Amino acid sequence: MNTDYEAFQALGLTDTTKSAATHKPNELGQADFLKLMVTQLSNQDPMKPQDPTQFFNQLSQFSTVTSLQQLQKSFSDFSAAVSSEQALQASSLVGRSVLAPADKGLLQLGSNISGEITLPSNAASVTLQVVDANGKSVSHLDLGAHSSGQAAFAWDGKLDDGTLASPGLYGLKAEARLEGQNQSVETQVLSKVESVTLGRDGNRLEVNLAGIGPVKFSDLQKIY
Repeated sequence: MNTDYEAFQALGLTDTTKSAATHKPNELGQADFLKLMVTQLSNQDPMKPQDPTQFFNQLSQFSTVTSLQQLQKSFSDFSAAVSSEQALQASSLVGRSVLAPADKGLLQLGSNISGEITLPSNAASVTLQVVDANGKSVSHLDLGAHSSGQAAFAWDGKLDDGTLASPGLYGLKAEARLEGQNQSVETQVLSKVESVTLGRDGNRLEVNLAGIGPVKFSDLQKIY
């Protein structure tokens, strides 16, 4: 009666030259394992049959690993397709204006800095403070009371003394009176897209906004 070693010989698995051509050293594939099981069962002693349970359990493990590998590959392919689609969409934004989270804006000659202020709840009053590169307050906008949501703003470049500010980058500090207390709130600034790049992590798409810098593509609120 053939031994386990003879079963391996029947499959040619003891031939290191032949094995090296198709498998890595010390590696047994699912197909080889199935052939080994069939060969060993067909050559077993009829009076002392072996329990095939262990074979089937191991074969099930092989199948599970294979399925997980195939699933991982499918997710990788899907992720690559999504990234390519996002890159295509993002590249079409160059030259267009978008609304994105920012605490500063670029004032250009004959233009203004505009955007929206995010209010988590109804506000009794909303104000916007504009500061220069040195952190000095140069203009205040009183936007009055607003309900929760987005409150639009636009600074025309006029300073508190009535003169026009020089073109450049200005900081924005929004504050709202919520439930009897003054709280800082987030500003969304309208800016022009200058370019699109791949993030430092090699996966995240970023849009470079004039005067603001890189912003995640997923953070864009509106596209104009």
